[in-house]
Amino acid sequence: MITVFYYSDTVARSYHLLEQGYKEIWGQETSHNQMPPNGHLKEDDEEGTSTSHHYKLFSDAADLSMLKLFETFLESTPQLLLQLYIHMSMVFSFFNLAWSLVDYRIWLRKSLPQSRELPPGLPTVVYLLYKLFTITSLILSYSLLLILSIYSTVGFTSLWLLGTIRAHLLQTDFCNTGVLELLYRGVIGSILVFTFFNVKGQNTKWEMTIYYFFWTVINFSTPLLLFFLKPELKTITFFWVVSGVIYGGSLLGLISLVSYYRFLHPKQCELDQDCVIKGLFSQIATAGLGYYLG
Repeated sequence: MITVFYYSDTVARSYHLLEQGYKEIWGQETSHNQMPPNGHLKEDDEEGTSTSHHYKLFSDAADLSMLKLFETFLESTPQLLLQLYIHMSMVFSFFNLAWSLVDYRIWLRKSLPQSRELPPGLPTVVYLLYKLFTITSLILSYSLLLILSIYSTVGFTSLWLLGTIRAHLLQTDFCNTGVLELLYRGVIGSILVFTFFNVKGQNTKWEMTIYYFFWTVINFSTPLLLFFLKPELKTITFFWVVSGVIYGGSLLGLISLVSYYRFLHPKQCELDQDCVIKGLFSQIATAGLGYYLG
């Protein structure tokens, strides 16, 4: 209602300002053409009248400018806040997805007697970055594929089906009834569409290698497909920004993945400790053997 009022008042004041300006211009020309009986113009009176009219027009223009100022703030500020909210929500959503996987990973390893807990600090941070970068880049690649063709949804459905079949082959037993278990496996399939998910805490080295091989193919080929098949997107800045985020996120995600599983994984820490213990035992045995032989 307030916006309608400002629009109507702005239109009315604009019309009034144009009308007064028109009268002022044509009124001056008429006064110049009409001479008084004595043949002389009252220049002082004419200047005073013209100046007052000019100030009146400037005052009306200032009022109109203020109304435009109100209109701009009432219209643009809420839109700007909404856009910022949407962008911040996107960032927090990506972070929330990554952190939910980290949280599950922490509690899963605590629940498995044969596994060490995920160490806090650097290992947790690197694992979070690995999930954050890989999920973000893959979702952006999916969005570009949807721009390329709506039939990409068929490929997403196929990926979901493959993930669901894998969960079925793992014989998960999370739920008490068969129907709920099938639903649970379907949800696992949905998660696998976006990121690798170790359901039962098993050794999944080869499965993860295959998964991230295809993940790399999708991320690095999708911007190229749009570049060649949708040439009109070359002139859009948003396309280049998204492509840069995809490639940068993919590289950082792979670096974080390799760093975590090579140096920071709890199993790797166990292997390093075993090597140290075995080395100590070997040194003790060698020293003892040398003592007896000596």
